[in-house]
Amino acid sequence: MEELNNSTILAIWNDVKQGGIPLLVMTFIALLLFIKPYTHNILTFLGNLITLKFGKKSKSYTLQDIKNHQIFKDLNFWLEMGIDSINLNNTHVGFPFSSRHKEADDYVKAKEQIAKDVLRIKFTVVKEYLETLIKDNDLEKIDLESAKRYVEEYLNKCQIKQYNQMKEIKIPEPFLKKYFVYEQMALEFLNQTINSYLDEKSFDLDILTRIYLIFNALNTYLADTYNTMLSSVAAINGDLNGCDYKGKIIGEKREEIIQPPHSSYTYSCREELKKVMTEFGASRCYLMKYYTNSKNEDVHSTVYEVCDVGIMPMINKVQNIANNMESEVLAMLKNGTVISVDISKFNNFVSKRLTERGINAIILTPVFGGNEFSGVLALDYLSINEYEAHKNIENMDEKLKNYAAELSTFLTYPDDYKF
Repeated sequence: MEELNNSTILAIWNDVKQGGIPLLVMTFIALLLFIKPYTHNILTFLGNLITLKFGKKSKSYTLQDIKNHQIFKDLNFWLEMGIDSINLNNTHVGFPFSSRHKEADDYVKAKEQIAKDVLRIKFTVVKEYLETLIKDNDLEKIDLESAKRYVEEYLNKCQIKQYNQMKEIKIPEPFLKKYFVYEQMALEFLNQTINSYLDEKSFDLDILTRIYLIFNALNTYLADTYNTMLSSVAAINGDLNGCDYKGKIIGEKREEIIQPPHSSYTYSCREELKKVMTEFGASRCYLMKYYTNSKNEDVHSTVYEVCDVGIMPMINKVQNIANNMESEVLAMLKNGTVISVDISKFNNFVSKRLTERGINAIILTPVFGGNEFSGVLALDYLSINEYEAHKNIENMDEKLKNYAAELSTFLTYPDDYKF
């Protein structure tokens, strides 16, 4: 499988900070990591407890017990009706008073359908490989080393086939990246549990009983897949916008986004924008460039953007916006004015555009390249309470103008650049 980059891990960490299901999952994972050095001893102790009867005799299981294991009933349930009936629309997940941009119904349905398709592949493949494991091997006669080899081989093949099938039906890459972060955490603990059951020194058990307990562990892991998927769906904000899935564009088709003057600017600029967003408690922070496009129209577009946890990116919505619709605002910015208002103070056109992006208040700081107006450093507030709490920061205008001056380089395009 593809390695996950740092930005994906950071995205998951941001989801965790938002709270709700992701926080619970990460807290559980953190606990597992804390006890990791003791996992073997803990599992051994618990295994001995659950496999002992009165009279100190070990409980054992037969091949028929394995064939009739509860995991097959549960898998059949999920595949026949469970997956179709579950609700993975969890845009409400988070702290009670957090504000997040409401996702469009079609977008929510699309990511829920993707999640269900992933679950269907996962459960189908697991069922297939467990049945094959029983059918193709004489489990009553194999030794412990063979059992280890078979279990490891079948689980590896199972994971590879799941991934390949997800790629075959073109599950969008942004979804898979976040899903596999949570999935890998759960798999690590599952593998530790399985290794303990297959350790000769851990339990005084026969092979069939060890395999039966492995099926128990697998069933627990599969039962928790719902929470894993719930976290994955919660972590997908605007990431799927413009993705093609089963012949349909999810959300809004991405507009042609204006590119930075140099590709190396993006990371550095975003890091600076994150500092500004955090200091002023905003939901989004972005840099807009004002320019004349190829059609000789005076417009502005967002070039760089960062968003707080749970806030949908809006960079694709702010591209080639005509300046003449915001002439009063533009005049104030060109005069060096920092504009800090709730959106009710704007005209109907501007107010409507901001409302569509979930904005309740905004701070706009002009950016100058030398003495020439070049763009705007913008802070969006989806929460009016956050805006009220930060709008009177001491020396706010001066601080924002200093940030704007530092960021002006990122909006400096060559004179012959073709917009």
